Amino acid sequence: MAQVRNNVEQQGVLPLDCPLRGEIRGERSIMDFPFFALEKKTQLDEIEHSVGSTSIKIRAGGGGIATMYDKEILLYGASLICERMRRGEEVTQEIVFTAHDFFRATGTRNPGKRNYDRFNEALSRLQGTQIQTNLKTGGQIHRGWFSWVENAQAVYDDGSASGIERLRAVKLRLCDFLFRAIQRDQQIYSYHHDYFRLGLIERRIYEIARSHCDEGPYAVPLDELYAAVGTRTAIRKFKAQLMEMEEQNALPQYTVTVRENMDGTSKRAKASETIVTLAERPRDPVAILPSVYTAIAA
Repeated sequence: MAQVRNNVEQQGVLPLDCPLRGEIRGERSIMDFPFFALEKKTQLDEIEHSVGSTSIKIRAGGGGIATMYDKEILLYGASLICERMRRGEEVTQEIVFTAHDFFRATGTRNPGKRNYDRFNEALSRLQGTQIQTNLKTGGQIHRGWFSWVENAQAVYDDGSASGIERLRAVKLRLCDFLFRAIQRDQQIYSYHHDYFRLGLIERRIYEIARSHCDEGPYAVPLDELYAAVGTRTAIRKFKAQLMEMEEQNALPQYTVTVRENMDGTSKRAKASETIVTLAERPRDPVAILPSVYTAIAA
């Protein structure tokens, strides 16, 4: 990631796309499939996933594979683009925003030096991580490898007056794969604000529920959910994590139920197979917001 240390006012930074005024939103394909590392420690080994007919390979850059926490930047960027589309404005793959507004939108209060350091590390991983997949976005398959962020520049003031450099703006160019999905597929879902308080596995379960529960509860065999989440932990430990989620009942918007299918009556299950059901919580009709935003193509 390039860090451009110039006086912003003198250099004339491009007009900002922030502040974000609406909800955080994400694209359904990126929400439904395991494109990000689910470990806090640096992941350097190549990851391969097979979810139904979709294959995904992920290679690390120098800073490791981009994590679910790093994904927050992509969600924020997608939200800025969706907001412009909703206003009927022309959109491009480039966005310009302040780190301060990113922290505000994702629920980080009073960000300090460590938050800004992690932000820069996340940008580096998003640019360094390489992905190869047969998943279509915008009616196209990207046959080669791509990075989530094609270019990233952090613009600082020179700190000549105070002796402290300050991050003023960030300029990103999102990859074709993600931009096609946002602009052409337009399957954009809002995220609950408590999503950013969740752990890594909980975030994946929330995203899968968000992707599949529009028409009612989503019942899925444990092994299929395991593949969709993309965790590298043992499946028995994954089952225990799901049972803990069920007991704590703390997932925003959705409930998790783990049951043994003893008679094989489920169309997708075998006898004695574990079935996980994700279901939307009952909502106050007065408080309901649109669950899916269908953008008007620019």
